[in-house]
Amino acid sequence: MAILSHRGSRLTFRNKTGCTAPPLLKRGDKAAIVAPASSVNEKALEAALQKLKEWELEPVVYPPVCSPGSFFSGTDAERARAFQQALDDPAIRVIFCARGGYGSIRILPLLQFRNFLNHPKWIIGFSDVTAFHSYLTHHLCVQSIHAPMAIHFEKYETLKDAFDKLKHFLFEGELSYALPPHPFNRHGTAEGILTGGNLSVLYSLRGTPADLHPHHHILFLEDVDEYLYHIDRMLINFKYGGWLKGLKGMIIGTFSEMKEKQTPFGKQIEEIFSEATKEYSYPVLFGFPAGHSGENFPLVMGRKVRITMDEKQTLVNFIS
Repeated sequence: MAILSHRGSRLTFRNKTGCTAPPLLKRGDKAAIVAPASSVNEKALEAALQKLKEWELEPVVYPPVCSPGSFFSGTDAERARAFQQALDDPAIRVIFCARGGYGSIRILPLLQFRNFLNHPKWIIGFSDVTAFHSYLTHHLCVQSIHAPMAIHFEKYETLKDAFDKLKHFLFEGELSYALPPHPFNRHGTAEGILTGGNLSVLYSLRGTPADLHPHHHILFLEDVDEYLYHIDRMLINFKYGGWLKGLKGMIIGTFSEMKEKQTPFGKQIEEIFSEATKEYSYPVLFGFPAGHSGENFPLVMGRKVRITMDEKQTLVNFIS
């Protein structure tokens, strides 16, 4: 397996929609389930297999996926081998990551994407899967989807709206949202390529080949189970590094289960982001329902998106 590098990266947008879009799905297509990080249990895997069959897809499981008692689904080499097989197989049209957790960044340097670029396919996941989204957008220029993973099919009814939107996009290529206004929104209109994902994972990618280059992009961020001052520290790092200055806009997802030290930080998420971006004029959208709690609506990374906000509503439209 080749080590990833900047050589051969595809940073030029191919068309008006942004990066290269893998083909839409059709009935009978093969859908891979791969665990690049932590594992899932058998019950969750069975729920995913059943739902994918109901979507009239043919699920293909690339083990190791279920490893009871283990933090990772397998060794780095095993997980990389499984992911590589799914990437290389031209019959696979979509890859559902089994779950997040931790481990994707450990196998990313072991993967090569030559065959994938000849036969691009949708890669779906969030949280730890942010490592793949970042690399795909900024170094291969291939679109991917920030959305619920295989483990979440077990909660299908709770996440039905998110899964319905994901299925509609995969088969029809259309995705848009009309959301209620948020009191912290910075109104305006912005259009740009969507990038981002989990804030902590993006912070861990700084200085690596999978690092973001978000200038002229719309940046989406979400996180879970972090101290509020950690969130501020990561944003200050992004600001000092020049990330926030050149954005077209920002979308703030859910920041759930935030924590405080014994001495409170004294600012909530909305205040932290408002302060970090106050000197910039681009629109900032708060409360988008994507992340580790709530609906977790799908977002297409590497695709051009338009956000429009005023006192009455918020519109998010992916350009197709």
